[in-house]
Amino acid sequence: MAWANTAARIRGPLSFWRMMRGVSAMRPYLEERLRAAREHGGEGLIAELVRVEKEGGRISGEEMVAMVFLLLGAGSETTTHLISGSVFELLKYIHFCLGFQLARLEGKCALKALLTRWPKLALAVPPDEIRWLPRPGLKAIEKLPVTAGVE
Repeated sequence: MAWANTAARIRGPLSFWRMMRGVSAMRPYLEERLRAAREHGGEGLIAELVRVEKEGGRISGEEMVAMVFLLLGAGSETTTHLISGSVFELLKYIHFCLGFQLARLEGKCALKALLTRWPKLALAVPPDEIRWLPRPGLKAIEKLPVTAGVE
């Protein structure tokens, strides 16, 4: 979700403009997903919003697009930073088990897939070179350079 990462890195007018390009591309995509759910039904968040709409719920198409967009962005941010922070801690303190800290299913699945695919994954820089984004309430890594450890 490149657009969500762009939103998290807004530093001025140019980066804001870049983020808005991504946002504007998302709107027609989400509108098309809503149209498909209205015609064919389905499962998931969009189908549930359409079900509420069909049952007479007071939610407009604009509100549905805004809701899906908000939830996608929030989920992407949380998952991205959970995964990068967990990988950093695993590689920094490889002897320390983080299983109890991985409360989100997305993090568990992503870490398993990541370490299965690259079992020799390692930090590409010393831990003290990792830079954190200055964000209140969410510890987020700006960039996590790693090597696959392939020989």
